[in-house]
Amino acid sequence: MQLPIALAAAVIAIQDVSVIDVIKGKAMPAKTVIVKDGKVADIVGRAPRNATLVVDGKGKFLIPGLWDMHVHIRGGVESIPDNETFLKLYVANGVTYVREMGGDIPETVFAWRKEIEEGKRTGPHLFTSGPKLDGPKPSWPGSIPVANAEEGRQAVRKLHLMGADFVKVYFDYIEAPVLRAIAEEAEKWKMPVAGHFARNLTIREQVEAGIRDGQHARFYLLQGSCTDERYVAREFIKRRNSEKPMGFDEWTKKLMEEFNPAQERSLIGMLVDNKAWFTPTLAVGAAGLTVGMRTYHDDPRAKYIPANIWKSWDPASGIRKAPSDEVRSLRALVQRKGLEFIPKMRDAGVPLLAGTDTGFANNYMFPGWSLHDEISLMREAGLTNFEALQTATINPVRYFKLEKTHGTIARDKAADLVMIDGNPLVDIRNTAKISGVMVNGKWYGKADLDKLLGEAAREAAISRK
Repeated sequence: MQLPIALAAAVIAIQDVSVIDVIKGKAMPAKTVIVKDGKVADIVGRAPRNATLVVDGKGKFLIPGLWDMHVHIRGGVESIPDNETFLKLYVANGVTYVREMGGDIPETVFAWRKEIEEGKRTGPHLFTSGPKLDGPKPSWPGSIPVANAEEGRQAVRKLHLMGADFVKVYFDYIEAPVLRAIAEEAEKWKMPVAGHFARNLTIREQVEAGIRDGQHARFYLLQGSCTDERYVAREFIKRRNSEKPMGFDEWTKKLMEEFNPAQERSLIGMLVDNKAWFTPTLAVGAAGLTVGMRTYHDDPRAKYIPANIWKSWDPASGIRKAPSDEVRSLRALVQRKGLEFIPKMRDAGVPLLAGTDTGFANNYMFPGWSLHDEISLMREAGLTNFEALQTATINPVRYFKLEKTHGTIARDKAADLVMIDGNPLVDIRNTAKISGVMVNGKWYGKADLDKLLGEAAREAAISRK
């Protein structure tokens, strides 16, 4: 791969641009941001004479690089080229950081992370869990099976030695002592624990055990908001090894029937008390409702998606099939409930993270584009434009405790930046109007971004032959 695609200049000045302050929610007009060695060197009024590259920012807005806090890099070795193409698509869409939530090609992910940081590969900065932790019979290939507390501790130590940034749990069923052992071991290595909540324990038990970032609001906040959470859990446990286990749709239907506003308030209060985060993943729920209703072949983004991942999205060949009308209606109600949780968590003080669940087998989650869909859905759910922007900028930085070096456009901070054509504080959809991206010290102007898209389209076309 020929690098750099864009000019990696010694001194880059983005001149006469409005800088968005993601702490105060203000636009600071007519600023010139000086970047040197991948960091913001200064913010001044005019470009210095020694600037190697001057970018015209007049009429444009500069925001910190965007984070997608829930993606997957997976699909087996045959999908490695597909995922490689996705890296370019993230950058082309202003996503300069992703949190990779577990897959089956971890060695590749770790290698790409190193290459990106060394400037040898185009892509977003990668934060990865490595393989997921799951039960003795994992749901996904590549996961580490865990049957008891000691295996849980060993698995966390293995992830640490691999270089994982955090621990992703994916248990449908787990004994409380096993979860506590995983969380305690992760705490030793300063690795956050994020992931799904098991269906046999209460949400409170799992948060207090150590899961501090829950995924998928539409499911697991429902789980913690029903009148008798333990009753539903007992029914799940009773049928778990029977000929008719409780499927996910049946389970969510039961949760909807048992929904209790008082329990919802108690749940959200508990999340606040435990300083827990939540990654709602609204966009994947919205896209899932369209499966079987439209094919996406005429979607302008389809041309960028390589063959293996596209096949995994297509309900005719992938694992996620078109639902019945009854199930689709249920899922629509669950999706709406997920949206309703958002302002309630905001009001209570639960910090929210933008994550899409983009990846192999998650239907029609277009890399990069879906992050803009996600933060727009946050706005639709009731957040302000400013609050929605924070879910993809400063909030992820706070989650990883990187505030001293990342997250705002300020002197000595990492210069991962996105220049857009409209003010996101006025309309969050303006984040998608991208005219320039800086990632890892390299500036990609509009022509460079179009070149990245062109390369991705060619790679996708070749994969389909």
